[in-house]
Parts: sequence; structure tokens; C-alpha cells
Amino acid sequence: MSEGLDASTTRLLWTDAGLSYYSALSREGDQCLDIVDELEAVSGCSGDVSVIVQGVGSITMMLADNLPDSSADWTKVADHLWAAT
Repeated sequence: MSEGLDASTTRLLWTDAGLSYYSALSREGDQCLDIVDELEAVSGCSGDVSVIVQGVGSITMMLADNLPDSSADWTKVADHLWAAT
């Protein structure tokens, strides 16, 4: 997991192709998306409704309750998790 996240709030959302996707809260209380593989973790946090993270490789993921109206090019892959298409 990435530093700066509150480990007690971490929830696994999805795993695929050797990557694990977690939601968590930062120590400041912001919503975060953490993408983890065997070698590294990439995360992004935001106080807004959605969090977008450019993950390991070229994948872009979004953590959101619902797909924002302005975001047409996303595919839902798990509850609260969207992949750019």
C-alpha cells in the first residue's frame, strides 16, 4: 500500500492481470484509489467525488460512486471502479 493511507480503511475493489485495486482514506480523510502490483503502488487522492489515477503501465482508473455525466469513455469493472476505454 502507498504511504499516507489509513490502513484501517483499505478495501479491495478488484484484481486483474496481476494488479490489485483498493479504495482507502488518506490520513487527511480524502478518498483514495491505490493500484498495486508486485513491485510498486500508485495512488491518487481527492476530496472530490471521483478520483482518477494513471496506473501501472498505461491503464487509467477512476474511483467513483457513479459515472459522472461528463465521463463517457469509461467501463465499470467493479463496484465504484471504472476503467478508461
